[in-house]
Amino acid sequence: MTSISHVTRHNDIPIRIPAQPIQKTEEAERIQEHNREKVVLEKLMLEAYYERLHQYSLYNKQKELVSLRLHAGRHVDIEVK
Repeated sequence: MTSISHVTRHNDIPIRIPAQPIQKTEEAERIQEHNREKVVLEKLMLEAYYERLHQYSLYNKQKELVSLRLHAGRHVDIEVK
């Protein structure tokens, strides 16, 4: 049996296209988009965090007022005869 191992045809010659600069550009764009998304997400998370802190602050103020009202009602007036 005969095998042909080194056959070269005219159409089989590879043409080198400079794909690396395109890949680098696409990678840089992908990284920029990812960073933009991270920044937006961090801003939203911070807004939610500060909103939650504000809610806790209001809750604590309300609880303090209720507590003061309860303690004020516990005081007993003593009359001296």
